[in-house]
Amino acid sequence: MQVAMVITWSGARAGRELSALDYGLRAAEFWGKHAAEGRCTQPEMFFRTAGGGMWMVRGELEELTRINADNVLLVEGGLVLEDFRYEYLDCGPSADEFLVRYAGAIESLGLA
Repeated sequence: MQVAMVITWSGARAGRELSALDYGLRAAEFWGKHAAEGRCTQPEMFFRTAGGGMWMVRGELEELTRINADNVLLVEGGLVLEDFRYEYLDCGPSADEFLVRYAGAIESLGLA
């Protein structure tokens, strides 16, 4: 199943701004290494003009789950970033398959 792992945050925790910058560099390096090995796409960063932002990588759910099994960055993120969160979103063919399942559920419930 093809997914995008999306990380979001609203800003650095007060007093941990430098740690948050270091965290971002280490996360980009970590995921860049996995991308170079063909395990996911290069990380893409997005920053909101009002503060906070998101970044993401794309790959197979099973592979990203394997990488994250011992990924301490997922714990550290919550320590230096406010409202830190990560989730897997269906994308590519998996998003198309989701829409087919969704339409089937609507039909089976008689909601169409």
